[in-house]
Amino acid sequence: MHLGYADASESVYGALVYMHCVKEDGSTTTKLISNKSRVAPIKVISFPRLELSAYSTIAIAWINTPANQLNTFVGNRVSKIQTLTENFEWKHTPSAQNPADIISRGVNTEELSSLTLWWNGPQHLDIPEQFIDPLITSSDELNMSELKKTI
Repeated sequence: MHLGYADASESVYGALVYMHCVKEDGSTTTKLISNKSRVAPIKVISFPRLELSAYSTIAIAWINTPANQLNTFVGNRVSKIQTLTENFEWKHTPSAQNPADIISRGVNTEELSSLTLWWNGPQHLDIPEQFIDPLITSSDELNMSELKKTI
């Protein structure tokens, strides 16, 4: 199975993808297969919009909303995500277990070479409680701010 993690800050955002394999004897192994980071745009945009590039809980709520109900900026990105990730399951991972936090918070190369979280992902991938369903309600102000106004 493939697992993806992403995070954003005001200066950078990024994502990592891991391959998680369960062996015949029941043991598991997880390895980093790809990562990418980008400098955040100079033009000031809202933090949730920035995190749409890195899938925050608000972004996950948007991804679960029909794209035509969202404002243009968010709706266009959500539509592309929905098309590319049809049948994917979206969950939120707490910061301490999110290897993409390393991208958004920064780390020097000496530290990176020894960070197990970076190279092998979270240690407890087989524990379903690690992954959290986003608790975003329809009344959430940031979520509602990107919905198209209805007359």
